[in-house]
Amino acid sequence: MRKQMLRAGVVVTGVLAFSTATFGLPWDVDMADAQSVKAYEQAMAPLPEGVVSQDNVLTPRSWTPNYDRMSPEGMALTAPFPADEAVLATGQRMFEVYCTPCHGADGINAGPVGQPGRFPGVLPLLGPAGQVNKRTDGYIYLTVRNGGAVMPYYGWAMTDDEIWSLVHYLRSQPDGKYIPPAPAPTEETP
Repeated sequence: MRKQMLRAGVVVTGVLAFSTATFGLPWDVDMADAQSVKAYEQAMAPLPEGVVSQDNVLTPRSWTPNYDRMSPEGMALTAPFPADEAVLATGQRMFEVYCTPCHGADGINAGPVGQPGRFPGVLPLLGPAGQVNKRTDGYIYLTVRNGGAVMPYYGWAMTDDEIWSLVHYLRSQPDGKYIPPAPAPTEETP
């Protein structure tokens, strides 16, 4: 009796497993062939009468031109607002949250992520060897926003105003002022 019940259970399990595969294959192999409406397959419904467009409420970032950080346009970008106490406080908060793990609390000594043997290529931001005093405001802004060779981008985490506040904060630190490179010597011919 026990063997017959076991055989019946195996047969029922096999039939159920086979029937599931029969109903599922080959129609539901992937989502691309699923029975759904694909993008732009149908005309979009018109907007209701009297609707006025507005910025997206969930992501309030408006459109900003995206330049290469090494381009003349990118390097010429400047902050759209001056530095004040509130801007510097926002910049300090952004630095502590997003920059400190790699660049350290002082911007000179590497943080826990940038320690030797952990993540290579983390450069100091401040101090004599710092990158901030060698780079324009636009370069720093675009590096934070779009990332760099090793640095990840933070445009997803900070608004443009917060990134500019971070630039103002870095400029307010000792050794944070931009020092333009010396012009190349020109050969004077008599």
